[in-house]
Amino acid sequence: MQSFEKNKSAALIKKDKSKKGSIDIEIKPLLGLINSFSFCYTTSSCSGRILLIKKPETKRKCDTEFLFSSQSCTSLDEIKKHLSSLPKEEVWLKQEPFIIHIRCRTIHDAQKLISCCSRAGLKHSGIISAEKKTTLEIIGSGSIETIISKNRKLLPDDSYLKAIIDSANTNMKKNQSKIQNLYKQLASLGVFPSSSLVKKKRRNTSS
Repeated sequence: MQSFEKNKSAALIKKDKSKKGSIDIEIKPLLGLINSFSFCYTTSSCSGRILLIKKPETKRKCDTEFLFSSQSCTSLDEIKKHLSSLPKEEVWLKQEPFIIHIRCRTIHDAQKLISCCSRAGLKHSGIISAEKKTTLEIIGSGSIETIISKNRKLLPDDSYLKAIIDSANTNMKKNQSKIQNLYKQLASLGVFPSSSLVKKKRRNTSS
């Protein structure tokens, strides 16, 4: 088995080290399609999310605490439920687009995927590493990051907070639409089984 295929096999069976510990269901069909291609495999992903985070006084990212996280649309009532006891530290509301990192066998293979991304309306995608390993980053559009609490005081009133949440929900809906568009574009490439699967099939046919 070639080095690329060994790396792919190892990557697809390794334990998920994210805080959630599992693949987001909203993006799972897309990842399955990508991993069915012989020339690439996914290394990390997120389907997009809305967050409430408490920023630590240390300013270190590893000390950031998640107060709320959702991979789907949310509501003012849901957000306020998680703001019933405000900390002294700053609380920020964030909405992040979906993101996928893909290891490709060659630059040419990565360019095929970039073309699909472009047709799906994902213009913020590109090759982020091409020295030893070719890595492609696919990222959706639309994000929000704003402070909403400081020194145990909620900064926006309900009307403004609802406007922020509505914008975040709109972005999340567009995000899902882009995921579906990308799936359709990639599906048009056809499925290319890995050489190991082809060899196995040939052995079964000849026996």
